[in-house]
Parts: sequence; C-alpha cells; structure tokens
Amino acid sequence: VADPDDFIRPLNIDIFQDETFVFTPKGDVVNLPAGATGIDFAYAIHTEVGNKMVGLKINGTIAPIDTALETGQIVEVITSNATRGPKRNWLNSVKTSEARNKIRQWYKKEQREENILYAKSEVDKMFRKLKGTQSEDERNEVLSNIAKRERFNSTDELLNAIGYGGVSLSKITQKIKLEIDRINVGDTTQTTKQVLTESTGDLTNLTGGVIVDELDNCKVKYAKCCNPLPGDSIIGFITRGHGISIHKYTCSNVVAGLANLETRDRFLSASWTKKSLEAVVASFESQINIVSFNTVHLLADISNALADMHVGVLSISSRMIDEDHILLIMTVKTRNTEHLNSIVSKLKRLPDITRVTRA
Repeated sequence: VADPDDFIRPLNIDIFQDETFVFTPKGDVVNLPAGATGIDFAYAIHTEVGNKMVGLKINGTIAPIDTALETGQIVEVITSNATRGPKRNWLNSVKTSEARNKIRQWYKKEQREENILYAKSEVDKMFRKLKGTQSEDERNEVLSNIAKRERFNSTDELLNAIGYGGVSLSKITQKIKLEIDRINVGDTTQTTKQVLTESTGDLTNLTGGVIVDELDNCKVKYAKCCNPLPGDSIIGFITRGHGISIHKYTCSNVVAGLANLETRDRFLSASWTKKSLEAVVASFESQINIVSFNTVHLLADISNALADMHVGVLSISSRMIDEDHILLIMTVKTRNTEHLNSIVSKLKRLPDITRVTRA
C-alpha cells in the first residue's frame, strides 16, 4: 500500500461489519464486507482495475457490476482501456469506503482542468461587471489573496473548488469587491480631513469608537478582510470613495499596502477610544474557524455552547477537509478581543473539536 492511511481509513469503518470471502480466477481470497458489490471487488484488487471496469463475471457468468457478492464465488473483472472512467452512480452502489474514496478522487483529479477553465470563465465575467481592476496582474493578485484566506494552497485550487461546486461564486463576490477596493487606493484630490469627516452611504458613524489621525468621532467602516475588534492594534486606510477603512495592523492587506510605495501614504494612525474598549453590547463581527471530527451532534454542541454565552451567530458555512474532518467558518457577534477569546476557549473544550482559531 503506497499510503498506509489509504488502508487504515477504510479498515476502521469496515472491520466490524459481517464479512464476505470471494476468490479471484487465480484462487486468491479477497475479503469484503457483507453486501459488497463487483465494483467494491474491482477497487479492492487495484485502483486502475476499478477505474477501467466495464463488466463482471461471477462463477464464469456475466453479471451486472453492482451485483452483491456472496462468500465462495469466483469473481472476474472485465476491463477496457477505452472506458472514460467510473460512473458517478457507482457511488450509490459501493459499500466500502475504499471504493467510494477512489471514485471521488478520480472525479476530482480527472476533471480538474475542466473545473479550472469553467471557474476562470465565470470569474472573468464577474470582474468585467466590477469597476476598477482590468489588468491580468491585478486580477491574479485578487484571487491569490482570496485563496490564502480560504485556506487553499494556490489560486488553481480555489478555482478547482469553484468549478466542482466546493465554493460558490456568490460567496466570493464580496471578497473580490473588497480586494479591488484595496488595489484602487483612491482620489488624491480629497484631503485626509475631508475623507475623515464627510459622510457617505456605506460608512458607519462610530462616535466615540475610533480615533483616526488624532481626530475623534470619525466616520469609518471596519474592513471585512480582518474584522478588527476593540483591543486589536489598528490602522486606518483611505479607500477610493468609501472613506476610512479600519484594519488590524497585522492584516495581510496592511502588510502589502505598507510595502507598496503607491499606497503607503494612504495609511493613517488609528486607535480605540476608552468607550469602545469598555462596551457591553456585542456589535462587532468576528469570524471563527473550527476544525472538528464530522459528528452528527457537532452543530448542536456548538449551538448550545454559544447560546449559553449569549453569542449571536450571523452566518455559518462548511467544507470537508478529508474523510473524517470538517471546517466550519462562523461569523459571530462579539464585544472585543477578550470576549472573543472566551468564546474560542469554550469551543475548544467541546468534544470532537480539534482546533478553533480566529480568522
């Protein structure tokens, strides 16, 4: 076995089921769980045997490939190099996790290029509808930043996930808009004081909340890319037509912006007021990433824990990391960093959860 996990994972699931013993034409014994089909048998022999399977013989007689096997039968797989690979409906017939995983892996791998091309086409349409970024380099930068935040190893991995439906196009639309705002740093004709004091449609009046460039009662907005909280070190950024955006000082966009000669002058000093640090109302959005075993009671456990702390949940999404683990991405209402840390600490104590982090 090339990877011991490929053997152990299905073994852990199947070992306690009733067993069926069948024979290859050469007399080798193949051990399968009760109810296993000819497809399970083929993948138990070899991945390529399963992928190239076109027919089945049981005791010398042609039979449907999804026939349930019985102990003592002699089973022969008919293969062809001309086949395009396993059928999706085989997933409804197989009984072993080994066969199911190999079929899924084939589809994810073999359709990767098609997935990426489709996603690129759809994302390009989205860019054309938005103003401000037209160059290929800018588009690549936007997608690269989103891929990193969504925990993908590369832009192609993100596009592949979009292509096969792992990530919806609507989900990344707002993220693309935010990245474009970061690149388009704005009109130099406005003075800093004008930007700080003029009211626009998407600004939040944070009276007594943030001090920017030594001016109190500024009209600002919080950056969605890092969701700063009272207690975080923060910095202001002059956006194009959207006033001042408040970021965590450690935000990747801030690091990149300060390193760029064209944007570094758009950053302004910012700090929290005492009033905001002592607030008792949970009015800030925070994103929490939870890695856990995928159990049936997971959401109930998390919901009960948050309810006990009177924490409101604004949104939740998930995606499978592997066969056993799931990533939950939650947006919750918090007061400050201390409040968020207490939420994270309580979630870490729940059974089956392996990691909880602030995004």
